[in-house]
Amino acid sequence: PAQYVYELDTEPPTCTISRADTDPTNASSVNFSVDFSETVIGFDQSDIDLTGTAPGMSFTGFTGSGAEYTVTVGGISGSGTVTIDVDAGKCQDAAGNPNTAGVAVSYTIDQTDPTITGITSTTADGSYKAGDPVNVTINFSENVTLSGGNLIIALETGTTDREVTIASITDSSATSGTYTVQAGDTSADLSANSVTLSAGTLQDAVGNNANLTIPGGQNLNDNKNIQIDTTAPTIETNGRAAGR
Repeated sequence: PAQYVYELDTEPPTCTISRADTDPTNASSVNFSVDFSETVIGFDQSDIDLTGTAPGMSFTGFTGSGAEYTVTVGGISGSGTVTIDVDAGKCQDAAGNPNTAGVAVSYTIDQTDPTITGITSTTADGSYKAGDPVNVTINFSENVTLSGGNLIIALETGTTDREVTIASITDSSATSGTYTVQAGDTSADLSANSVTLSAGTLQDAVGNNANLTIPGGQNLNDNKNIQIDTTAPTIETNGRAAGR
């Protein structure tokens, strides 16, 4: 008699989701890979759940076939998270076995520029004369890296404003330089006029450019009381000529 051999397939196609781009990122569009352990039937964009906190996000692309798919989420207009997942039973293999769930995978979107949170000094409050060193420290809202130029802090020091030049910042939320008091400098309460770049960039880890505006109430003179006085004292005499 004839014999027949049947292959019984009861293994469900497993679903794996992964990031196709760098994370975290400041991009307005990100890609996910959705891969199955075998070819599936009936899988499309509507089978994917999109959640998260990043504003403006929506599906902007879906490509692939068989066992490999790419999903694009675009329109991201601010910081937050972008997450996708695939529920079980959304598609099936040739034998009719439904897929397993694809565990949720997220991107962290950082589109927030680093900012100056304050300017201060490790130098004690008091009065300083020509030749004295004065520390100037800038604190940022997150770690930043300086590349291709210098950070320039312009100080209000009277007729001639002095500058503190910082040449290196690497993945740090604070940086310091030294102002050496020069003859003729004067200030009743030392402050910074501006913070600028000579060239290059000052960016966080994902490439957001630092906003170098000095926040109100957080200038050097708000946080410290440092006077600059390079005028030598004079002696005044008040007398009468002899014989009077």
